[in-house]
Amino acid sequence: SERVAATVFYTLLVFKDHSIFAATDYWVENNRLSYITSFGASNSKALDQLDLEFTLKLNSDRNVKFELREK
Repeated sequence: SERVAATVFYTLLVFKDHSIFAATDYWVENNRLSYITSFGASNSKALDQLDLEFTLKLNSDRNVKFELREK
């Protein structure tokens, strides 16, 4: 039987220090953006460190919806 791999859509998070993370989940909590990376690590950064314009563009170019939401 054929195995069909599940498609996982990553959201790209771009920060003002030019770092980019591929996240499987993300949320806003206490003015911080918390996220789970594509390799399973959890992290958070101050929300004001997110490059929102570039984050929106990179995800839009890949047809991935990006929206900030509280946990």
